[in-house]
Amino acid sequence: MVATTITMPAVKSGGGAPPSATLPGPPSNGPARSRATLIFAAAALGLVCIAVAAVIIATSGGSAKSPTASSGSSSAVGVYQQKLSAALAPVVSANQKLSTALTAIDGSHSTVAAATTAATGAQSAVTAARGAISVLSAPAADTGLSQQVSQALTQDNGYLQAVSSALTNPTGQGSSQLQTLSTDAQSAMVPLNGVASGASGSVSGAGNLMSWVSGVQGAVAAAKANAAKATARSSASGSSSGSSGSSASSGSGVVVPTSGSTDCGNGLTAGPNTSCPFAENVQQAWNNAPGQSAVLSVYSPVTGETYSMSCAPDDSGGIACFGAHDASVYW
Repeated sequence: MVATTITMPAVKSGGGAPPSATLPGPPSNGPARSRATLIFAAAALGLVCIAVAAVIIATSGGSAKSPTASSGSSSAVGVYQQKLSAALAPVVSANQKLSTALTAIDGSHSTVAAATTAATGAQSAVTAARGAISVLSAPAADTGLSQQVSQALTQDNGYLQAVSSALTNPTGQGSSQLQTLSTDAQSAMVPLNGVASGASGSVSGAGNLMSWVSGVQGAVAAAKANAAKATARSSASGSSSGSSGSSASSGSGVVVPTSGSTDCGNGLTAGPNTSCPFAENVQQAWNNAPGQSAVLSVYSPVTGETYSMSCAPDDSGGIACFGAHDASVYW
């Protein structure tokens, strides 16, 4: 209670001033007002918080679970692409090795054998990648990428088969579509760059391979034509084609049989301008070298010189070698 002092007016009677009286003042409501103010402030703050939460929910698309769902989808895509990268990396590496080997072909047997080995390795890598990818389940967002990967591996496999065919039998018809298949494989690899670094540039070297194939085909055709002419001349002069007879030097270091082709035994035939000892060395050099379609350096025991012979499977399924100075060997 707060004391209130009330001063009474002076009264003349009695001649003295009346004593002051202290009366109780009105009750104070200070604490009640403070509690009401706090309650009101708390209610207002609650309303503000509710309004802020509503704005956040509205701006996030109306669903508090959306960020979690989006994160899960992105994670699935990331995992799938990582698995694709792991499966395709050996394919890109094998293609690059083959491309290097094809570019290095210079007509020697060693470079052709190296390219043949690289082509086999690349085909094995494609087969393995197909198996690994076939068990993967592509997320909806990566359906297009999955189809591109499948198409690229199909195109690459077709190209690799043509390369192997050309290396094994350059005189055959398998190399006719080589350039087209190479271009198709290169184009199909472009969309894979995102998951297989270097994919688009991993297929190359087909041009050099085709140059080598054309050279072998030209040499074989020319040698066959020369052999046919020599045989015809021998036949016209009345020589027996099956007789080994005596021989004379052609002036070039290669022994020229007086007849046409010579049967050297065991299915080995030495053509015109070719001796049987040299033919035997050609066959041995071929057998000692791995792979097929080669340019061999062969020593002639008759002349004491070494000659270059291009060998490859012929249309009959045997082996035909041509070179030196119109020399030819068949078996």
